Amino acid sequence: MSVKMRTRCINSMTNWEVEEYLDRNDIVIVPVGTNELHGPCPLDCEYVMAEAFARLIAEQVDGLVLPGLIYYHPGATQIGRGTVHMSMSDGFRHITAIMESLLSQGFRRQIYIPAHEPTSQFLLAACTEFFDTHKVPVLHLNVMNVLDKAGAFAYPPMGKIGEYHSVSTDEQMGDFAVMTAAYKICNRLQDFPCGAETNRPEILDGYPHEDPCWEPLFRIINAGTTRVSVSPAFYFSDPCEHGFGPLPETRADIEREAKIGEKYLRETFARYDFNPMMEDLRAVDRYQNTVIMERYGDRLPKNKWSDNKVRNI
Repeated sequence: MSVKMRTRCINSMTNWEVEEYLDRNDIVIVPVGTNELHGPCPLDCEYVMAEAFARLIAEQVDGLVLPGLIYYHPGATQIGRGTVHMSMSDGFRHITAIMESLLSQGFRRQIYIPAHEPTSQFLLAACTEFFDTHKVPVLHLNVMNVLDKAGAFAYPPMGKIGEYHSVSTDEQMGDFAVMTAAYKICNRLQDFPCGAETNRPEILDGYPHEDPCWEPLFRIINAGTTRVSVSPAFYFSDPCEHGFGPLPETRADIEREAKIGEKYLRETFARYDFNPMMEDLRAVDRYQNTVIMERYGDRLPKNKWSDNKVRNI
């Protein structure tokens, strides 16, 4: 059962609060995102979605959240001058350093939530190499995939691709309800603009003409050549090709959409229990550091951090 805390975000906690938490538990959930163009939305909107998911899961499993890891490889949106670029290799090194610090601090169960498809590419590599180095399994958690597979969604969050619904109706959730809800959960709804502030003419005029290269590009992507949707890597040809669609017009609309979206998210997450996943992560750790180390420790990768001895986790 989750313990009531003043906050679960490590950056807002005192050191004493973190120390007290680590005396009873060792779960940290880390959203990893990007700062990139996204139509009329704030540049960090996809990251904030991941942070909101992390907060909801942390409440359920008695975990902490490490926010602020946002400036990573953005992929196709690098055409925008608001987009911050970091290479895959630099992101790999940076996130690995964070993983090592958290392990040293006492967070043995680390869960990383990608906020954007390219994030998964270097995160998976970082999780794998961290395990080889430290013999500690790290969880890469695609929250939407897990909830979808479990049938946990309360009702369809938005309409068909190409159809725009700025505000929710009795039949249809608005396109930005979940996104504004994420800002509300993260106590940042004031940072999400309304349409009167950012709906430029090109947003209101309609979707731009598709680039002639899109057809062959998406034939490759839709062929399922990888488990992620970014093979091959590419750049958009127009800023409106990512996150396009008019925002709700007024601040009152934004407040209403956020309320609807938050209800939807909380209902959805309540339908899935993440606690067994946390226990499974502990069981995997124990098995790898007892049975596997006893059988194969002499041949597995060794380094200054891991002596490959059997441990009582």
